[in-house]
Amino acid sequence: MGETLYQWLLGQKQWYQQENEEDLRTELDLLEEKREKAAQRVVVYQQRMAGYYDAQVKPRSFRPDDLVLGKLGPNWEGPYKILRHTKTEAYRIATLRGKEVPNSWNAEHLKKYYI
Repeated sequence: MGETLYQWLLGQKQWYQQENEEDLRTELDLLEEKREKAAQRVVVYQQRMAGYYDAQVKPRSFRPDDLVLGKLGPNWEGPYKILRHTKTEAYRIATLRGKEVPNSWNAEHLKKYYI
């Protein structure tokens, strides 16, 4: 028997610490892989959601003198008349009496008015 119980326990403790350190290193290596896979899943999810959104969006375009309803507040208001196209999908509108509405309005806040 050459060692005491204390020496044997101390040796066991050191062995467990060494095993624990090896396990921690392995887990850290796996953690990077898990992060990369999670980041890839997020990208795929975002692409899928963007595709779904794009499929649902209906492009709207208007010409000068078209009549539209505008979501300028909580309810659809109007009709308004399209004056001109200002930027990508942005329009200047006016009331039927000719008073221009302040600001440009995005096409997403306008919809065609049918008489």
